[in-house]
Amino acid sequence: SVYEATLGGPVLRDKLWFFSAVRYTKPESNVTLHFTGYNYTFSQAEPRYELKGTYAINQKNKVVASYMKRTTQAVNTSFGVPMDKESLYNPSTNQNLMVFNYTSVLSNNLFLEGQYSRRISATMDTGSQFSDRIKGTLISDRSRLVGTSNPTFNSPTFCAVCYDSTGVGWLEHRDNWDYYVKLSYFLSTQKTGSHNFAFGFDNFKEWRKNNNWQSGSSYSVSASSAIIDGTNIYPVFKNDNTTFVDWMPLVKETVGNDIRTYSVYANDSWRYNNRLSFNIGARFDKNRSSDQTGTPVVQDSQWSPRVGVTYDLKGDGKWTVNAAYSRYVSGISTALVDAGSAGGRTADYSWYYKGPNVNTGAGPYVTSAQALTTMWAWFDAAGGNNMATRSAPSIPGVSTKVKDGVKSPSSNEFSVGLANQLGQKGIWRVDYIYRKAADQYGDSLDMS
Repeated sequence: SVYEATLGGPVLRDKLWFFSAVRYTKPESNVTLHFTGYNYTFSQAEPRYELKGTYAINQKNKVVASYMKRTTQAVNTSFGVPMDKESLYNPSTNQNLMVFNYTSVLSNNLFLEGQYSRRISATMDTGSQFSDRIKGTLISDRSRLVGTSNPTFNSPTFCAVCYDSTGVGWLEHRDNWDYYVKLSYFLSTQKTGSHNFAFGFDNFKEWRKNNNWQSGSSYSVSASSAIIDGTNIYPVFKNDNTTFVDWMPLVKETVGNDIRTYSVYANDSWRYNNRLSFNIGARFDKNRSSDQTGTPVVQDSQWSPRVGVTYDLKGDGKWTVNAAYSRYVSGISTALVDAGSAGGRTADYSWYYKGPNVNTGAGPYVTSAQALTTMWAWFDAAGGNNMATRSAPSIPGVSTKVKDGVKSPSSNEFSVGLANQLGQKGIWRVDYIYRKAADQYGDSLDMS
């Protein structure tokens, strides 16, 4: 069921109007897990609210303000391929968006627009509710595969109760804000036709902040296999190099990244005469980014010229040809900015299990808690985290770095076209478009 209500209308005659809306839904679905057949109900309550006001200062100036809020509370969600109820958790997300817009008619042919917007998205309670090495350790079954993933059990991925130095557990922010100013000017001349000019400045910021703990205990175990009896799962640990123990400590607490794009642009929609018109413009984007340790990463700037021409063959609108060249520059991806960041990221150290075999013979079999107790007793006695690893550790900020000179990806586009009007009821058109991408992201590996 979906429940909705709206209410709006004037507050002050010809001056102030408002609009409001509310929506609530709580969809539920029945889910059956892989291999064990464990059945449960997933639900997600989602209320939404909106409030908008429009104020006409006078006939030439208007202000619009709006606020939207959306919250979600999920019950029994999961990550990856879970096999048991212990892998489920109950996260929540709060999102809101506020926008302020101002428009002004400065003269008969000059117009001004400005806008500020801010979006906040915060996700909480993601992952395990336990941080001890028994209930908080994720176990995967290496003998089974769903797609490219091994199924997991005993504990969820991520950690809801791992706290940073300020006492905050899992809290992931993915926010942004933007403001722009735009000036439009219309000019009509006898010799050069009419021009519709647009000039603007835009400042966009994207911000992500989270400590990405991968498990409740910071450990996970890749079991050789698992014995499944109904919804009961018994992990199989072997000392023949088929069972691994992984430690994933947080390298450094996050301070949040900062991805900014400063842009200025100018454009002229120029109608020279009844047959010939042009579109000429340029945009300049300057990127300044720092990762979740606060380290500057991508610092670049690029131009985006654009030019187009349309020609009416007879001046009656029946046959037109067009050609254009444009260059588009994208923003910097947050995944690239944080690719080499240690802030909020975990390292990965891995060891072969060399302790007693667990659940390798005939039953009765021991539970996950009992199997992990045996494994941790061997691990601590063998030297724990000081043992030689089975492979090179992966350490964010050391193993991967973002090189200097990385640029924003861009694309150059060329197009030509022909259009024909079919009387008063239709039109056909054919276009050829060629795009060539540049400065795409890629990985390289060297001996350093």
